[in-house]
This record gives sequence, structure tokens and C-alpha cells, in this order.
Amino acid sequence: MTDSVTAQWLAHPYPVHADVAPGGSRVAVTTTRIPLGSTTEVQQIVLLDPAGGEPRPLPAAQPGDHTAAWSPDGRRIAFITERTGTPQVAVADVEATEPVFVTTLPGPVAGPVSWSPDGTRIALTAGRGRTVDRSLPWRTTRGVYWFDGIGHLDDGPQVWTCDVGTGACTMSTDDEWWWSQPRWSPDGTRLAAVAGFDPDEQAFGQHVRIIEPDGTVTSPAVPSGLTLVTAWAPDSSLLVLVSHPAGPLPDADEQFHRVFPDGTVQQVTAPVQVGGSVYGDSPALIGEAFETAMAMHGTDLYVRTHRGGRMGVARHSLVDGSWDEVLTGARSISPLAMTEHGLVVAEQSADTPCRIAVIALDSGPSATGTPLPFPDPAPAPSTAEVHRYTVPSPHDGAPLEAWHLRPHGVDGPLPTVLLIHGGPGAAFGEMLNIDAQALCAAGFGVVYTNPHGSTGYGEAFAAANIDNWGDLPTTDVLAVIDEAVARGWADPDRLGVAGLSYGGYLTCWLACTTDRFRAAVAENPVTNLVSMFGTSDVGRHLLPRSLAADPLDDLSPYLRWSPLFHAARCHTPLLFVVGERDHRCPPTQSFELHSVLRGLGRTSELLMLPGSFHAGSMLGAPAVRLAQDEALVQWMEQWLRSVEDERERG
Repeated sequence: MTDSVTAQWLAHPYPVHADVAPGGSRVAVTTTRIPLGSTTEVQQIVLLDPAGGEPRPLPAAQPGDHTAAWSPDGRRIAFITERTGTPQVAVADVEATEPVFVTTLPGPVAGPVSWSPDGTRIALTAGRGRTVDRSLPWRTTRGVYWFDGIGHLDDGPQVWTCDVGTGACTMSTDDEWWWSQPRWSPDGTRLAAVAGFDPDEQAFGQHVRIIEPDGTVTSPAVPSGLTLVTAWAPDSSLLVLVSHPAGPLPDADEQFHRVFPDGTVQQVTAPVQVGGSVYGDSPALIGEAFETAMAMHGTDLYVRTHRGGRMGVARHSLVDGSWDEVLTGARSISPLAMTEHGLVVAEQSADTPCRIAVIALDSGPSATGTPLPFPDPAPAPSTAEVHRYTVPSPHDGAPLEAWHLRPHGVDGPLPTVLLIHGGPGAAFGEMLNIDAQALCAAGFGVVYTNPHGSTGYGEAFAAANIDNWGDLPTTDVLAVIDEAVARGWADPDRLGVAGLSYGGYLTCWLACTTDRFRAAVAENPVTNLVSMFGTSDVGRHLLPRSLAADPLDDLSPYLRWSPLFHAARCHTPLLFVVGERDHRCPPTQSFELHSVLRGLGRTSELLMLPGSFHAGSMLGAPAVRLAQDEALVQWMEQWLRSVEDERERG
């Protein structure tokens, strides 16, 4: 039996975390893959050589160990291991074959550790071991007691500092916030960290905090945001990049702030949009995670830039304040560290899977990287042919970036699937999309674009779909499809549409308000904005800003833009792909529209993914990932190929 294209893609190793040794001599990378014929995901820590030496596994690590961090002298590595039960920290000399298990904390360690400058201590976040027996009745005061992909919010990770030699650990915070990203100041006296999930549920997103030497916690005057990432400068100022900062706009451009040692804060204005993220569909989160958006090297900051469907790198001098775009082009790049060999990055594009590479910056912004190979890599399948094009928006003439993927060497109009990204404050573009590759391998064409409401094109573009979640993006995506038809790429009689999250919402909206598509696959969609407001883990924060109204004051936009209330017009066969443990767009969102469509006698099916969270089809259990891709291809085969069969019979 031949393995599916999706299985072949998932067998390829993807980087999910990387840390570059001081001096840049080696890169410790955590890779993940699902071997062919297996239903088990395998993580491995490997050492790569930017100078071109042979890659090799970390001797002291075993499969399943992950998230390595170099000591300041480059002689030891700390990593997360579950060999003793819950995730804890182990430390090993680079050439040692056995680690020393440093922590035995009551709760699981979350995320990478941070070494103190003198190499004697590590800072980390871990829970306190508090548990609630859910088999018995229980109570909570949190309005949102469960967050998608995390679970119950009973035992938020706290900041701990641990002595590497003795294993003695001290808790630096003890509250109901969820802490992450502890980072030592250059003099080793203070810790910067990020706190999220306000226990009073009044403050949005994540907040930067500084833990002072006496244990007090200060709150610099930096706005909160959906995600924050920090880096210390040599002068002990703290650099903070804020994603989607709090405010009236749901998807405001990223902000960059500098917190000086005396507590004053300066907002730094960049000539290009920084931070941001282009969505892909692969396990290589390192390529789009906000935590890899910037890296310090001396007094220079290397920061990710975001131009529509592309991500590059800019260099910002903390000395003279200058900015210089050092890497651009049709690709997505995240800076990891500057070394004598060049800038170590995570790099990928629409037709290249994510890889760790070294790029010499003196070769210009278009310089290509030298990939650092992984040990014994499984070969990736051949990628689809990519055509990039631009279409003016019917709304305001703004250029809409678009990508058309098709099997290599195939001419003429193809049955074509429109893929729509989630968000809506996000973007598709130069990232590998396994859904698209699987469809192309089955003989379909794929089109995707970034309609109004997407990020990377400025705040006005991102805000244009406020209180216009359906009609405005619809005109954009249909214009892109029309251009693909006009260019002879797409068959207008064999069009499908699919998407996850907001992409699932717009899929349902198109199915319920147009007759352009012969098949639709909505994965974890929003269909009823009224019920979404109170049942989603982000509903109360996201929807009033996205629809310019609180439903307690004005229900009309929630009714107007809900596909559920347009279901009578739907004649498109719809497959709902539903994560049973999705708390972002809960399963009831799919159930409501599916139930109504079945009551109307329309074609609708549910594919239930047991135990799966919102993004489970990308990052969840292997069986879930394979089932989602196979169902997507099968549904399009069933409904788009039938037109071709009818033509042949005619």
C-alpha cells in the first residue's frame, strides 16, 4: 500500500525549536516527524554546524526530549525531558551520553529555560502541581476556565529559578496569572517575563513584567497584546515586540517598545511592519511563531518583517537608531542568531519546507541561504508548481496578492480549491501548506489569497472588514478566483472552497450566499456569532472589536454576518471537520449549521476528530492530521470530479 502524500510530508523532519550556541559554533534544533507507517510523533534534539560539519543527534538526548538551551559558555545544554514522568529539566555536557536531571518540580515545566549569565542558575516556568478531580463536581470563578490547546486554567505556570548544581528551586511568582518566557538581564539580577490570562479577566492578552532582585514585580508601561516577545540589550534595556496590541482595532500593527533601566519606555517606530506572521500548514511552528520574531547580536537587533504573504529580516541599530532591511524576497524568514558564518534563520516558501539555514548578509537582501541538513532526513515529496499573481480588489483597488499551485507539467484549467486562512487577522503566502500539496498531488489546482481583514498590508487594510466579515472578503476572494479562471488555470464549473477557523467561517458564508462552489470543507468554523460570543475562549474579546458592537447593546451585526441565518440559500455540499475539544470555535458551531442544513434536506456531513483542539489537524495526533487531509481530498474528489464525469458521459 502506497503511503499518502500527507503521510510522506509528515515523515519529513520539521524544526520546531532552535537555540544557537554562544559564538555560533553549533545550533541545537528540536525536530519532529511521524515515521511512515507509524502513528507516533517523534521529537529529537540534533546538533547542526553552521560551518558545514556533519549533523548529529545530541548524545545525551533520547527521542521525545526537546527544547534545548545552551549554557553561556557553550559547554552544556539544558533540555526538557519526560523520562522521570512529567516534563522536567535535564542538563548535559555537550559530549556526555547521560544527562543530570536537575528539577523535580511539582508541576510540568513549560517552554525553554533561560540560563543566568554566570551559568549557575536557570529560570523556567512550571506549574505548582495543583489538580482538580474532574470526576467530581467542581466550581470556578473564571469566565473562561478552559483555553484551547491548553486545557483547564487551574494551575498556571509560575516563574522558578533553580540552581543547576544542587537542583534547589525557588518560586519567583505565586499568583493566578500564566507566566512564560523568563529571561535574565545581562547582569543576572533581574528577570523579564510575560504574564497572561488575567485572573480577573479585565486585561487583554499578554503583559510584560520585570521581576526585581528583591522579588517585587513591576509592570512597564508597555501595552498588552495577543502575544509578546522580549530581548535584553547589552545596556540592560528591555526590547518588547507586541503582537496585535490592545485597543479598538482587533488586528492593529505590531508595536516595538524599549524599556530603559530607570523604567521609562520609548516606542520605537520602524519604517517597515515588524513582527507579524504568515500562516503555514505544517508542523514547523518555528517558522511562524512570534517567539522567533527577533534576535539580539551586540547592539544590533535582527527582527522579522512582514510584507503581506512574505516575511523578511530587518536590522535595527540600538546605537544610532537606523533600520536596514537585510533579507527580502518571495520567502518567509525568522532570525535565530547572528554568527561569524552569517545569520542563522528558519526559512521556507510556498514550495519549500521549513529548514534551518545560514545566510551571508554581505551578499545582499536577496541572498540565498545554505541549508543545514538534519541527520538521516526522510525525503520530502516533490512540491507543486507555484504561480504568484496580483489582482486589484473590487472594493478599493488595493492589490490582492494571490498564489496558484498546480501539479508540475499539467496544462489547462483544473478543478480548483480556494483555501482561506484563519484569523481574520493573519495571512497566507510563502509558507508550506500541506493541504495544498495534498490537493495538487491528487490533480487539483489550489488558489489562496489575503482578502481585506488580513495582516501585513497596514492597519487600514486589516480593519476594512470590521462589521463586514462576509461581503467584503467575498468580493476579494471571488476576484482572485475569476482571475485564475481568466488565465486558464481554474475550471469555473469545478470550484471548491475550504478553510479553518475564520477560513471555515468564510467557507460557510460563501456556501450560504453564493452558488460559485460545488463543494466546501469547513474546519472548526464559526457559523453563529451570537452563540460564539459566549462560548468561545476568545469570543468576548474578539467579536465586539471585529463587529464594532457588543451583542448586549446591538445584536444586529451578529445576526447579519452569521452563516447560520443564511442557511436556506445553501445548496453547496458541506463537510464539517470538527475538533471535539475545540474551545476556540466550539463543536456546536458546526453542529448548528449542519443540523439546519440536514433539516432543509441539503448535503452535509460531519467528520469528528476525537480529542482534537482548534489546530489539531496541523499539530494534533497523527491520526487526526491524516484523517483531515484525506477527507479534504476525498470530498473534493467526490463533488468536483463528478462534473468531469458528467462531461465525459455527455
